Amino acid sequence: MAVDPRQIFNDSWDSYTQLLASNGLYHTEQYTALRDLFTCRFPRPFSLLDLGCGDAGNLCDKLAVGGRLNVERYVGIDLSKDALALARERLPAVVAPGTPVTLHHLGMLEFLRTCNDSFDVIISTFAMHHLSTEDKAAVIQEAARLLAPQQGIFVVVDAFRNPGESRTSALDRFTTHFQAQPLMTPFAKKLLCDHVWECDHPETIETYEQFGRLAGFSRPEVLYTDAQQMGRLLVMHTS
Repeated sequence: MAVDPRQIFNDSWDSYTQLLASNGLYHTEQYTALRDLFTCRFPRPFSLLDLGCGDAGNLCDKLAVGGRLNVERYVGIDLSKDALALARERLPAVVAPGTPVTLHHLGMLEFLRTCNDSFDVIISTFAMHHLSTEDKAAVIQEAARLLAPQQGIFVVVDAFRNPGESRTSALDRFTTHFQAQPLMTPFAKKLLCDHVWECDHPETIETYEQFGRLAGFSRPEVLYTDAQQMGRLLVMHTS
């Protein structure tokens, strides 16, 4: 029997939303730190490139201050047409009237390598860990090329391995944590954990810092680390 791609998306997305409802990835704390960063660094509206934007739900729900995102231009990239369709519905309600919103059904590197626009902020939330080590380095290199030279920042909110930790040990920690989430059904937990073992390739912070220096970023810093030593908010500065 043929597998319905839309059903796969719905099941996977439902697992993810259950994880968010449990705050299993510490999105509440991550986005509070991110909102504070944007508020302090950008008193004026800024241009934002969102790599792996998904349905833009967290952006709209957790970063909008007073119901508005402080952006002058938004570009979102994702491989899921279904997620982009949801983002297309949500974003107009949280940007100022007339703010350009562009969504692209592309992979990160595919978009970055053909883009010549400049952005104040490039962000990727829980998406980079799906890439190979080589592709992560390439994304960081391309991000440095596209960021505004004086104030641009590349923000990575993602799962990371601890120093010296293997992928297997890290994924064991992650999946044990996910299995303990009280608001997730057994089916959702199984889907999520299967996805982690099949698709997730987290790096250490030190690897990102090395790639950042090679790309020309000057000041990588970790603004938040969750209680499980799993998710971190890493910021790379162009100056």
